[in-house]
Parts: sequence; C-alpha cells; structure tokens
Amino acid sequence: MAADRIIGGLSVDTYTDAPLRVARAVYLNAPPKSVFAVISDHVNADQWLPLVNRVNVNRGHASERNGTGTIRYLHSLPRYFVRQYIIAYHAPHLLAYSIEEHAFITQHVAIMLLEPERFGGTNLFWRHYFHSSWWPGLTIPLTSLVLHQTCTWALFNLIGHFGGQPR
Repeated sequence: MAADRIIGGLSVDTYTDAPLRVARAVYLNAPPKSVFAVISDHVNADQWLPLVNRVNVNRGHASERNGTGTIRYLHSLPRYFVRQYIIAYHAPHLLAYSIEEHAFITQHVAIMLLEPERFGGTNLFWRHYFHSSWWPGLTIPLTSLVLHQTCTWALFNLIGHFGGQPR
C-alpha cells in the first residue's frame, strides 16, 4: 500500500481501489474540534457546502450521532440530490464518506483530515477517490472539475466562517 492510500490511519483500499482524483487543502484559524463540529453537523451542511439548499439525514444505522453509518442526502436542484454514507468518523480529526448511487461515479471515497497546527489552527485536507460509471474520457475530467470547484467553494466558506487561507 502506498503512503497516500493511508490517511489519518484510514486505509482507502478498504473501501475502494479508485485513484486520487481531487485533493484540496486549507488552513483555518480554529482548533480541529471547532472545525470538526461544523463539518460533521450534517443537518447544517447547507451552511458551508455550495449549491446545497436542503439536507436530510438518516441516522438509523449510525454508531453515534452523525457518526459512521449516517446517511446524508444533499439536495440542490429540483429533483437532484447526492446520497453520502459516512464510512469513518473519528472526532475531531477525520471524517470520511462515500457518494453512493450516483450516475457518473462509482467506488467514491472522500476523506477530510484535520491536523492541528502549532499556533492553534487547523490544516484541513480533503481528498476524493473515484472511478467513472461510464465513458471515462468525459466523466472523469468533468466530475473531477465539478468536485474540485465544489471543494474550493466549500473551503472558502469555511475560511469565511473561521478565517484562514488556502494551502
């Protein structure tokens, strides 16, 4: 296993063999506990995730509130939503999820790793791994671009909330 396939102690290979497609990072002026409280508050994910106007949460299989087994439905356009399944929840350092039942991508895993910064802030690393469902020559670059931009906007929203800067 390559070192970039083990993130915060979580082995990506446990969930997917897909390659890394998107990686974003940001420094935030808040401790990991504060940042984790925001990114793991699934009901209010529309406060920092762009294009999301409503969130539904199913905790029926969750090991703890908002933890592993939680399913969140991110609604944006009329009749369009993304179903995310929380696969790892290690407060306040790691949140991982998979996008499930999507038309363009399969074997998706996203990992948000929060590392404390020596002056009290947080370095947040966000990585997406996935395969294409069909026509990879088109869907991989298009989906990578959309996820890259979505992550960028989301991280700028977090910078607006906590202060900080892109990495």
